[in-house]
Amino acid sequence: MRIRVEPRALRQQADAVSGTVTHYTAAAAKVSEKRLGDDDLGLFGKSFVPKFNAGLGVILGKLEQSAKVVQASATAFADVATIFEKMDDSYYRKFEEIGQR
Repeated sequence: MRIRVEPRALRQQADAVSGTVTHYTAAAAKVSEKRLGDDDLGLFGKSFVPKFNAGLGVILGKLEQSAKVVQASATAFADVATIFEKMDDSYYRKFEEIGQR
């Protein structure tokens, strides 16, 4: 079975995936702005504030972790592209040498 890999396409994919990281970081920034102060919900809502802020903390942590995972995926795509580029370069150099004999 043959598999054809286009390093340029992998590199483009890496760039596209990396570009989505900004969405996660922007969302995390917006979420962190939504924390409630102790008196934001008045006397009757005071007991809800810590629960709300704890929930925001969980969401913020998940967004930050997602950004790291997505960036790691982009880096892996780029690494694979580099590996195949080196393989292609080696292959073409080999045939250049054969052609010069």
